Amino acid sequence: MKTFHETQLAWPQGRAKTPADQRKKGQFKTSLSNALSRVEFAVSAFTAPRNNWRTSRLTIFMDGGELGVNGRFLSRSTFRSPAVSVEFDLDGKTYRMATDKLTDPAQALCGIAVAIEGVRAQERYGIFTPAEMLQSFEALPPPKDPFADCKSLASVTATYRNLAKAAHPDHGGSHDAMSTLNSQRDRAVERLA
Repeated sequence: MKTFHETQLAWPQGRAKTPADQRKKGQFKTSLSNALSRVEFAVSAFTAPRNNWRTSRLTIFMDGGELGVNGRFLSRSTFRSPAVSVEFDLDGKTYRMATDKLTDPAQALCGIAVAIEGVRAQERYGIFTPAEMLQSFEALPPPKDPFADCKSLASVTATYRNLAKAAHPDHGGSHDAMSTLNSQRDRAVERLA
């Protein structure tokens, strides 16, 4: 299973954010590194007979933070908000779980890990299938990647320059739009390398 960490929070469409004064302190005794590992283990534990993987991709989105050389969040990271979102595929469907109910991102990640562990337990005991349990978390299709048709670094650069004209804050865009565009460009360059 490939795991990705993203500093641009991907929040489920149509879901309201929790006001800061309504957030709660979590009860998990954990660090950010342990919380990330717990989510990764919970998702990777979905296996079929003979340990065939049922998941191939996991992406952990957090609001800000700092990524290390290996692409993982650094434990010393500071985040703009405690909101986290976890997206994974299972048996060919993509699911996204998100929370901002707790005051700390590590606590929020542990909460999501517990929810995933609960889904696995219900499957193990024949109460629900994961598809039945996770249907409310089905992710909407992601927006189209503007670099999907780019076959060379030159075409990525040209597409980036055209899109940056509208996305840049100095030209009526926003910092979030520019950050998203930069991430998409970086993934396109990495794909072509």
